[in-house]
Amino acid sequence: MEKRFGVWLLGILILTCVFSLEVRAAAIDYDGQEQTEAVAQYTWVNPLYPEAAETVGQTDIEEEFLQEDRAGSGSGAFLSVDGAAKSLRDQMVNRKTVALVYVQPSGDPQQLMRTIVDKAMSVDKNTTGRQGDYIRWHLGSLNAGSTRHSVNGRVIGYSIVYVMNFYTDKRQEDQVTAKVKTVLSSLGVSKKTSYGKVKAIYDYICKNVKYDYAGLSNDSYGKFTAYNALIYGRAVCQGYANLFYRMAMDAGVPTRLIPGSSRGVSHAWNIAKLGNYYYNLDSTWDAGSKNYTYFLKSDGSFPDHTRKADFATAAFKRAYPVSPKSYKATSVYSLSKAKVSGIKAKTYTGKKLTQNPTLKLGGVTLKKDRDYTISYKNNVKVGKASVVFKGKGNYSGTLKKTFKITLKKGAVYTVGAYKYRVTNIGTNGKGAASLAGSVKKTISSAHVYNEVKIGGKTLKVTAISANAFKNNKNLAKVSVGANVKTIGAQAFYGTSKLKSIVIRGSKLNKVGAKTFYGIYKKATIKVGSGVYHKYKTLLKNKGQSKSVVIRR
Repeated sequence: MEKRFGVWLLGILILTCVFSLEVRAAAIDYDGQEQTEAVAQYTWVNPLYPEAAETVGQTDIEEEFLQEDRAGSGSGAFLSVDGAAKSLRDQMVNRKTVALVYVQPSGDPQQLMRTIVDKAMSVDKNTTGRQGDYIRWHLGSLNAGSTRHSVNGRVIGYSIVYVMNFYTDKRQEDQVTAKVKTVLSSLGVSKKTSYGKVKAIYDYICKNVKYDYAGLSNDSYGKFTAYNALIYGRAVCQGYANLFYRMAMDAGVPTRLIPGSSRGVSHAWNIAKLGNYYYNLDSTWDAGSKNYTYFLKSDGSFPDHTRKADFATAAFKRAYPVSPKSYKATSVYSLSKAKVSGIKAKTYTGKKLTQNPTLKLGGVTLKKDRDYTISYKNNVKVGKASVVFKGKGNYSGTLKKTFKITLKKGAVYTVGAYKYRVTNIGTNGKGAASLAGSVKKTISSAHVYNEVKIGGKTLKVTAISANAFKNNKNLAKVSVGANVKTIGAQAFYGTSKLKSIVIRGSKLNKVGAKTFYGIYKKATIKVGSGVYHKYKTLLKNKGQSKSVVIRR
């Protein structure tokens, strides 16, 4: 009787829709007058529990429909099929019991109505927890009627009225949304790996939801819903599976609800994606158990579960491939969400530089070598170094942090046979160093280069430090680079064998006291022709004997 009433009511609604659409058509600028004609009907019933469609109470929705139409629901241009499906999906999410869509002509009207419904309930990479299977398995039944709109014999589109009976209303779904958010937050899923998310959600459902045996003997359809499972803690298999789907999808784990049979009765379970494969889960049969039998199983390890035909096709299995092996429990937490402290800039030493960091995740301080390992990249030379944390044990994934390695002003570094003191750590070619001396005090020949590369950074050698070669009794020859501006006091003091000094370039402008005191009495200092007079004055009375010759 209730089904016949639904069909009769649908007829009234279609006629009402036709009248309202005629009013709408008057506002459209067509050359001819628009004609409308009811052309097709379509009925969809939840395939898992088709008998439940008879128990869904019909509501007085005629006035609701009129209010929707007066508010402009669906008004405007005819939509593409995808646009119409999106419109219907949005209305389904908001639990509209009557939905009105306008769609461009596309094939058989009845098939068009079905296509829009299928697309509205489809699952893809952008599907949220409130869409896809969550709509499909909270919908008891759907009746639809389409009206064809023509102008001068040319079909311009269809208006379709969908009358839907959901197991829940918008108020209940708003409660589910709020509580799912709270529970997922309390479970800390944002910090967990995909496995950790699935395990936490499955544990929560198996611990907090009991099978609704009492509901089996009554006409209540709440037992099929995530709402009853989450808010009241009781449901049948469809409610378990709906809740897992909703929570897992909201946590970012691709999931499907699979209808079929198990233990001789209609049944529903889930598949969830970890890595490249999906795995079977049945929280209904595992509820209340300490040791799970149906958690993340392959098809071969998931006995007594037979899918409905539409979910067992080759195409479906290609789209949602189940792993040939059951999942082996791995890490629960994702290291990428950890907070890292203690990473500091380092001063170049010529050796590998390391850090002593602290990692915290969810308020827990992690332990090196138990929870993670550390490796480094580019941690010797000046520049940006990387420290890479790799999860271990209950933690997986990687986390990368960087730190700077810089030269320290005033620090002395050994490069080859010489020691250099950094005087300017500037960038863009402004870095500078002073030659501070030789590694060995017994060298016989010294070459002050124009530049030196320290830790991969090129610095100009602009000075020779005071006392740089003081009392080196073997030093006999010195070549001073063109970038040198200053020679410090007593730089060559006491180098009694120093016979030849060549000063290149024209930048030298300061020479310290007693720089050449005690050098070989007949030594020669050679300078450029263009600076001969300048340098002869600059080098005068720097401790050298009067017999020392300055020449071009």
